[in-house]
Amino acid sequence: VWNASTGEELQTFNHPHIVKTVSFSPEGTELATGGVDKVIRVFDLNKTDATPVCTIESHTGTVKRVCFLKHSQLVLSCSDDSTIRVHDRRCDMAVTKREFTAMVEDIEVSVDEKHVTVAEGKHVSFFDTERFEKVKEVTFTTRIHSASLEPDNTYFVCGGEDFKIYKYDFANCTEL
Repeated sequence: VWNASTGEELQTFNHPHIVKTVSFSPEGTELATGGVDKVIRVFDLNKTDATPVCTIESHTGTVKRVCFLKHSQLVLSCSDDSTIRVHDRRCDMAVTKREFTAMVEDIEVSVDEKHVTVAEGKHVSFFDTERFEKVKEVTFTTRIHSASLEPDNTYFVCGGEDFKIYKYDFANCTEL
């Protein structure tokens, strides 16, 4: 972790394998990581000790993305094992698991924490964060690698293997 103004290195968190994802908690006090070793680690940025305060081992594939949810009590992750998991940090275990037919490439929690955007195969899906049930899905003709819901939930954008960026109305899922 570096000071963005001075470039000074503040902390180092060693890992036994390649790190694929890092994410700050909304409060900026914690850092979640995941990677090739299939382990999610949460570090307290206020401690000089580089030991994780939480270690979660539930995926069977490389962890591709981690996000905090619900005041940082939950950690959301996706993996090469074609799953998304919601982990409760209070018990260090997955409390929700969703399986997909294709590899999940990306997940994102909306600014209002009401939706999770999922890029999986040729689909962009949206799940509610309360029951983690799918509420919308748009199918594309190409594999999608990344998707993002605009902060006021008006539209979403995504991109994939056809070298294009798509912009869709979130309410009715039509291309803009």
